[in-house]
Amino acid sequence: MKRYLFYYLCMNMVLLEGCQSKQEYKDIQHIKYADFGIPISLQGEEVFFDEPVLKPMGVLAADSILFVYSMLSDKLLCRYNLNTMKKTGEYISFGSGPEELMHISNMQILDSLLWIIDSNSRRGFGYNLLNISNSDTVTMQSRIQIKDAFSRMNILRDGSSVATAYNPEHNRLTFFDMNGNYKFTNGDFPFFRKDITAIENIEGFTANLMYSPENERIYLFCLATDLIEVFDTEGNILSRVHGPDFFFPEVREQHFGDGSTKVAFDFDKGRDAYLGPLVVADEIFVLYSGASSSLRNGNKKDKILVFNKDLDPLRYYQLSEPVFNMAIDVNSKTIYAITDEPEFRIIKYKY
Repeated sequence: MKRYLFYYLCMNMVLLEGCQSKQEYKDIQHIKYADFGIPISLQGEEVFFDEPVLKPMGVLAADSILFVYSMLSDKLLCRYNLNTMKKTGEYISFGSGPEELMHISNMQILDSLLWIIDSNSRRGFGYNLLNISNSDTVTMQSRIQIKDAFSRMNILRDGSSVATAYNPEHNRLTFFDMNGNYKFTNGDFPFFRKDITAIENIEGFTANLMYSPENERIYLFCLATDLIEVFDTEGNILSRVHGPDFFFPEVREQHFGDGSTKVAFDFDKGRDAYLGPLVVADEIFVLYSGASSSLRNGNKKDKILVFNKDLDPLRYYQLSEPVFNMAIDVNSKTIYAITDEPEFRIIKYKY
């Protein structure tokens, strides 16, 4: 009898330990592919302008204008007319001068301004949208210079900014005033592992940050875990959504003999998640993969998931060609996206 009781207790301890060791985010809502309905297949078509687009890396649509971040053009930002399919302008020189940028991390339209953000030089330039859409020469209307290093940043409606900072002493979001000075940090990182370090949190939960002025919310779409987080403009967490593949960041902090520290990704175990979220009317479009990182797919995505502002699943598009950046023309219901297969080019999908 004692032997059977001992066996029973041991089995229950094993089961209990197995349940406790299972990874799971706290206070989470789950989504599945089935929640989006039947996948809608979209066929891509290459876009041709009067001048070739040289190594496009980012796109943004504004009415009949497509702004393209080009790495091989004379200027970083090129303007194309979608009605005439002609190149109509180039802006922003490469460099570290007062009106130059090293890189374009993201582009953001906020009210009457087009913001160009560069995480390398930690600055953002604001241009009058009407002016930069029509004129040959443009003048910067606003400028922000951040002292802290960050991966993503958006400008808020009051002129301040919010970023995901590379600072192990900061929380999930860091806020700066309109002059780029630090204001405060707020928001807990997602919890799923007791021994995770501050640097592992920063790298493992690297995310695309998107501010929605329509509903005054800040969305984080993670790159290495299929997790989406929603915050208010004070950095308070509102909700977290996990899915549709339910995986976690595969990162480990490593220490070296010279005193340096590095976070290593396990590409064999890791998977690629979200990229490039966009607010389209009252919906959110975001690229998604779910594929193994071991495929070395260059962070390209072959799916677009569509949510409402509360992150309720609406639709799921399956793309004929994987892409890594997109813009959406609401009027023509056209998705302009960038692929590098078999070479860098812009393709479009009608939805």
